Amino acid sequence: MTSKVVLDVSGHIATITVNNPPMNPLDMDVMGGLKDAFDSLLLEEDIRAVILTGEGKSFIAGADIKELKKWTPETSLYLNGKGQQLVNIIELFPCPVIAAVNGYALGGGLEIAMGCDIRILSSRAKVGLPEAKLGIIPGYGGTVRLPKCVSLGMAKKMIFTAAHITAEEALRIGLAEEVTEPEMLMKRAREMAEEIAKNAPLSVRAVKRLINDGRGRSVEENLRAELEEAKGCYASHDSDIGIDAFINKEEPVFFCN
Repeated sequence: MTSKVVLDVSGHIATITVNNPPMNPLDMDVMGGLKDAFDSLLLEEDIRAVILTGEGKSFIAGADIKELKKWTPETSLYLNGKGQQLVNIIELFPCPVIAAVNGYALGGGLEIAMGCDIRILSSRAKVGLPEAKLGIIPGYGGTVRLPKCVSLGMAKKMIFTAAHITAEEALRIGLAEEVTEPEMLMKRAREMAEEIAKNAPLSVRAVKRLINDGRGRSVEENLRAELEEAKGCYASHDSDIGIDAFINKEEPVFFCN
């Protein structure tokens, strides 16, 4: 794993930090490091939540603009494909991923944040898809995911204008789930990860699968899938532990699955 991406595991929670100062641009080392980090966590059976953040004043500031000058159409096809694959890995990671957006999340940085399940923003954060100002378009899935996070008109407005928006505006339009003071960002992300980690891991993973997969299926297909996932949960030890703990007025303790 590259030194530009730092992975820390504490208990059931993993923290992945992009450390590519001063702005954490999304170069190939960072993209490779993020992929390696998530791939390695797939081997950690008891990880129940992941926090993704950046060091310094940026979450991920997007591509290095000077590097874009060197791209050819073929380079664009290849590297945008790599970016889409990375965001897909994050989106499809089995347990919840929380983006703790500490600063700028622009272009590919915002696209990566949108691949996460939950976005908590520092009040100093600025987010946007500025590609139209550069004569290019969002290539890591931004035109697909942004309309799923906000209204269609708002997604078009953000992409057409290439504007950076504040954390409070991101919260208002549904692009962020929470906004917190900068010094409280990681504490709040950790608190949320711990809240998730206390719950039955099989249940949380099942719900993530249902929500992610359900966007491309009919209501009837989703209901059938829900029945199957519910059946699987009731067949697990997690349901015995959770229900017994509730009846006995105790906190449930779920084990590795």
